[in-house]
Amino acid sequence: MSSGLGVLGGFAGAAASIGASTIVGVSDSYDHPMQVKEGPIAGSMRGGRLSLDWAGRRPKRLPFHVDFSVIGGCERVTSAAIPVETMWPGQARVHGDIAVGKIQAAPKKGNAENKTSGFWVAHRLGG
Repeated sequence: MSSGLGVLGGFAGAAASIGASTIVGVSDSYDHPMQVKEGPIAGSMRGGRLSLDWAGRRPKRLPFHVDFSVIGGCERVTSAAIPVETMWPGQARVHGDIAVGKIQAAPKKGNAENKTSGFWVAHRLGG
C-alpha cells in the first residue's frame, strides 16, 4: 500500500483493492436524504431560554452509504446506520412566541477543523 493511501484511514484497504489510481472521488448518500424524524419531545424554559430533546425513545437509526467514484462507475465502500442525535442542540433564546437556537461548531480535533454552523427554531402553538 502506498503511503498516500494513509489519508483514507479505515478506507485505505478498500482503496487499495479497487485500485487507488482509478478513484476520482468519494461520496456519501442516505436511503432517505430528507427523512422525517418524528417522535415525542420534551423541554424546559428557564430564564428566557428553551431546551428541547427527544422524550423517551429516539427515532430509528439513519442508514447511509459511502461510495468511491471510480473511472467508469461507482464502488460501494461501506453501509452503516448512525444514531439520531438531538435536533435541538444547546438552548434557544425566546423572543415572544418564537425561540431561535444557534448550532455551534465542534472544537478543533488535531489537524481537522469543523466549520459547521446553523440554527433551529421553535414556535409556540396554542395557549
